[in-house]
Amino acid sequence: MTMDPLRLSAQIVSGIGFPGAGVIPHRENDTISGLTTAAMIWGAAGIGIIVGAGFYAAALAGIILIILAVEMLPVVLRFAAPSRLQEKGLHIKLRTASHHYVKETLKDVKKGKITVKEIRILYDEKRHTHSLVFAAGVHFKRRTTEIYYTLYEIPHVQSVELEST
Repeated sequence: MTMDPLRLSAQIVSGIGFPGAGVIPHRENDTISGLTTAAMIWGAAGIGIIVGAGFYAAALAGIILIILAVEMLPVVLRFAAPSRLQEKGLHIKLRTASHHYVKETLKDVKKGKITVKEIRILYDEKRHTHSLVFAAGVHFKRRTTEIYYTLYEIPHVQSVELEST
């Protein structure tokens, strides 16, 4: 009886893909997370196949490359990446009392170092208020609470809703 070791490793790779895909959730705000975890699961399976085949030097090189990619690459990208990769996303909803304050409020938001990407302006007939709903970005090191206080201190803003994406 002959055995083909490549078939065994091919089945391991496809079998590990299933739990790897399970750690990649799709959130309601169209963001995807868990890609690094899925890649680590797949990489660990690959290292296991290499060790099982007896290629210890290659397995050690693979482990070193995985550690460098996961630990060192984010540090390098923080300094060398374009500014849009250094932003975290926000979903913001501000309410003002009059349409006269909409333009002024947007200027104040931009003064607070918040990049407005998409905007929607709504009028609430029951409350007679105007809502500014927008997707925005800020530097990834800024705390959500700091951004909240920046928005809350804008004149003529009645309420603030802030969600970090």
